[in-house]
Amino acid sequence: MNASEWCNETERLLDLCRSSFELSLLGLPVLSPCQLRLPDGTLLVFDDLVQVDRLEREIADAFFLRLKGLIEAQLKRLCTPNWENSSTLIKSIRESVGSTFMLLHEDVIPLGQFCAIRNAIAHCDGRVDQGTSSRLHLELGTDVWMDRRTLRNWFGLCRRLIIAVRNVCPS
Repeated sequence: MNASEWCNETERLLDLCRSSFELSLLGLPVLSPCQLRLPDGTLLVFDDLVQVDRLEREIADAFFLRLKGLIEAQLKRLCTPNWENSSTLIKSIRESVGSTFMLLHEDVIPLGQFCAIRNAIAHCDGRVDQGTSSRLHLELGTDVWMDRRTLRNWFGLCRRLIIAVRNVCPS
């Protein structure tokens, strides 16, 4: 698979994942108290919006795992990614697609944060370890939590990563 085909496939998979995420948010309650009946007949009762926020975090976390898995799998088809930090990941990509690969300067730090969260999930069961704590200023030992805004930012970062590869290897 050449880099252009990789970009097209990765972008398509990213779009499917992002669409699924946005559709899953449509059913979230916006007022409390409210009830939500699941397809199996289970009735969920939300007494306050804090419970709805928790539900949103669960959805966002689940889709971050999907996004992480998608990007990991696709990068393995392009290069041998080193997830230690943004510099090592960028170096991995450059070695595969060419030395002209450049990520936007403002995306380098977020890519490092993505790597840190990915590593916390992959190696620490989603708990903040020392590296993640220092990079993201999160409390050591707490769980990594997402919300819709944060996950949308991660989707945007991944799209810009694909665009950066496409800019090096136009079709």
